[in-house]
Amino acid sequence: MRNAARTLSVLALAGLLAACASKKPAEEEEGIVDFFAPKPFHETSVPLPAPPVDKDAIPFYVGQSPLKFAVDPKSVAVGSDDVVRYTVIITSPSGARNVSFEGIRCQTRERKLYATLRISDNTWTRNMSKDEDGWQVMNSLAANSYGRALANDYFCDGRTVAGSAQSLVQRMRNEGFRKPLTY
Repeated sequence: MRNAARTLSVLALAGLLAACASKKPAEEEEGIVDFFAPKPFHETSVPLPAPPVDKDAIPFYVGQSPLKFAVDPKSVAVGSDDVVRYTVIITSPSGARNVSFEGIRCQTRERKLYATLRISDNTWTRNMSKDEDGWQVMNSLAANSYGRALANDYFCDGRTVAGSAQSLVQRMRNEGFRKPLTY
């Protein structure tokens, strides 16, 4: 008797779960669309750009840092996924350089490293991070966050891309090397 009651309970629970699983949400049944619901992000695949030419690079300001920062204007692109991609060149006072190809998502205030340039042979090495998609939230409190500086000053208007690739490059050229006002 006890086994029969247990079996009956399990079957009743399974039937209840099956009934719940087959029921459509009220929004689907009534044809209601939530335009404010988060949209799934589908990143487009991107070819790596040509290595940058230093004389063409546009410098930009990133706070009180001894490092020099610049973007290769030929690499700036806005994808159909609304990711701004660019090559950044970081140079130390001694002349050491780091060059990387990155992306910024204005909507989520995230950035991603796609590849770094091997200076020895001028070839790209793709990022092989353990993080599956590689997107990282930009820290607004970091003193020398060049990604945040690019997003805030040139590439993003709030949570949207500030325009086409050409207009972003023009914006960098027009606004030039910005330093904060000193009083």
